[in-house]
Amino acid sequence: MKIAIGKIQVTQLDYEANFKQIKQAILSAKQDNYEMIIFSELCLSSMMILHKFNDKQYIDSLIKMNEEIKDLSKDIIIVYGNLAKVNNQLVNAIYVCKDNAWCTNYLNHDFVTYKKSFNKLSLNDDYNYLINQIDEKINEIITINNQTFNFSVSDDYLINHSICDYHINLNNHNYINKQESIYFNDIKTNCFISVNMLGICTSGKVVKVFDGITYITSNGLLQGCLNTDFKQEIVNVETINQVIENEYELLDVLVYAIKAFDEKNFNVKMKWIIGLSGGLDSTINAALLSMAVGSDRIVGYNMATNYNSKTSINNALRLSNALGIKIVNGSIEDLNQSTINTINNYGYNDEYQSLVYENIQARLRGHLLSTFASIENGVVINNGNKVEVALGYCTLYGDAIGAVAPIGDLLKTDLFEIGKMINDKFDKEVINYNLLPQIINDKIVWDFAPSAELKDNQLDPMKWFYHDFLIDTFYNNKAYSVEDFMQDYLNDTLHDDIKKWVVYYGLQDPKLFINDLGWLINTMHNNSFKRVQTPPIICISENCFGDISEAPLRFIESNRFKLLKNQILNKI
Repeated sequence: MKIAIGKIQVTQLDYEANFKQIKQAILSAKQDNYEMIIFSELCLSSMMILHKFNDKQYIDSLIKMNEEIKDLSKDIIIVYGNLAKVNNQLVNAIYVCKDNAWCTNYLNHDFVTYKKSFNKLSLNDDYNYLINQIDEKINEIITINNQTFNFSVSDDYLINHSICDYHINLNNHNYINKQESIYFNDIKTNCFISVNMLGICTSGKVVKVFDGITYITSNGLLQGCLNTDFKQEIVNVETINQVIENEYELLDVLVYAIKAFDEKNFNVKMKWIIGLSGGLDSTINAALLSMAVGSDRIVGYNMATNYNSKTSINNALRLSNALGIKIVNGSIEDLNQSTINTINNYGYNDEYQSLVYENIQARLRGHLLSTFASIENGVVINNGNKVEVALGYCTLYGDAIGAVAPIGDLLKTDLFEIGKMINDKFDKEVINYNLLPQIINDKIVWDFAPSAELKDNQLDPMKWFYHDFLIDTFYNNKAYSVEDFMQDYLNDTLHDDIKKWVVYYGLQDPKLFINDLGWLINTMHNNSFKRVQTPPIICISENCFGDISEAPLRFIESNRFKLLKNQILNKI
């Protein structure tokens, strides 16, 4: 059977725009003599529609679109996902039609099957609105053109293992959660086809990316998968016969997410406003923006003070030249002094700590960027990375502002690699080499170490590579706790990849180790209130801030923590 995958970009909530793309794909498939075309799960509404589940008019209109798709099924089998109703309750279903009729042989349902399991760890929260485990038995095996088909829609590949000619699985996993190790060995069907959605979904504090991947297996063996190229196309299943590695995949995901976010929210008309300090974070964001929306829609601002080095100012200038971005240079010293004078008028007379003055500078920059955005009819991009978000190393209403945070789920160590990818893609120095450290004999060699440049000789307090590892581990590895890490330190069983950084930062000293760990954990907990106020983050990890539910509480030492802490300190 000649089968096509209808790889369309599904726009969240916009079923009319999605239907137009589905229709065009069906007509093109017919013209090319395909016998079947398959679209993704929930391809009319997209995922994570949340409050719209309760909008009766929207849901009724969405389900009525089924008839329009069925009317396109003359001489072709159409397989797609949409919502359905069972006993006046919503289910996530697969529809199959051919020759203007539904392919059904049971219970008089128009749809073939419904989702029977939900990934409750995901913020998409669909499971709060949709029912599963319906008592009715639905026969998922149907015969079309003398060939048998088994259809499923699931979060975790819990499928009917019945032997048939084709097993078609509609299964939307966002970028990081797509499971490369799905249970192919359990699938003995001659041809197993698993189709994923292409598009982004925004829900609350996160932007999730769906990469449109399709897996093909035969008798439990992976035959191939579509490359993650984020292109809309009709793909012949027979051509998906290899696994193509994309060394720039993460970079491509970020660029696609920004582009799709821009199209969805701003209709490619708004200017993007970015503070260009000359540091790594803003430099990478500027490059990502340029790749996603074009340099002509970006305006950068270097807002210097007396603490900004010539190196950082020159970095910002070199970047703007490399990308063709407009940059406006200026100083905020007059605003700083005016703010200090106003504070003094309130009777404080320079009695405040240095941190107060540092935060004044950050808030003034946020104020100016917001003002520039209003003048330019634009929106501000947030430059914070995941380590900064985790530690609250940002100033609310200053550098914590923005419409979206493209790198808010990337560790600093990730950004070092992204920087190299960007330079490779452009085949020139876009990300200044002085921002990318070298690792020589397990030592970090900086040309220009990360700094907020808010006071003299300031360096960021993070222990790069070491703190990146801990933040990533404590948030991503549910089976490995802070106490487990302390136990490994006590037993000298830390993995070499992290142990070398313990040595590099002199943390073999138990007192220094405990002090640093306490600072990290307490800083993470004490700044959780900032995380709930930061912009939406493009999600590329299993535990993106905003995608995980945090209890914003101070850190409370467990009994095991106290015991291990004492045991470690007694090693002195």
